[in-house]
Amino acid sequence: MARVKKENRQDSFDLEHPKYILDYSNTLSYDGRTLYKVLYYDGVEGGYLDSYRNLSQEGSCRVLDSAKVYGFAIVKEDAQITKKARVYGKAEVSGKAIVTNESQVYCLAKVAGNSLIKDTAKIADTAQVLGKAEIEGCAEINGISVVKGKSKISGNTVILNEKVNNEIRN
Repeated sequence: MARVKKENRQDSFDLEHPKYILDYSNTLSYDGRTLYKVLYYDGVEGGYLDSYRNLSQEGSCRVLDSAKVYGFAIVKEDAQITKKARVYGKAEVSGKAIVTNESQVYCLAKVAGNSLIKDTAKIADTAQVLGKAEIEGCAEINGISVVKGKSKISGNTVILNEKVNNEIRN
């Protein structure tokens, strides 16, 4: 595999075995930032990142389609960010979690485990979505909330500063 030149940037990544590179010639101006297209070495064209810090070189995590990850947010392990989803601020998506459609994870929020965030759902503040929880529709998880287990939150439900375990709310 060919070595990748760093383009005089401060980002650090494994020059010997990176799973992706950022295409500095394919940019998108978004939310006051310049985002760079992800090019995976298996030929898949990904979504957009602010910098190499946003997507781990380890595991099988991916940012795909038109998805965007920026700020100090990070996607790691086997997590997938797809379609038009956004992860930003200092948010973290890990495990085998999937964030898709037009959903958002931001501020200091964490999504982990086998969680699924879809549609236009929002996870914000220091909220956590763990386990096999599914958040869909226009649902919002905010504040210091923790949603876990096999919980399913949908519709226009807003969870604020609550602990939810194995519940269905819509």
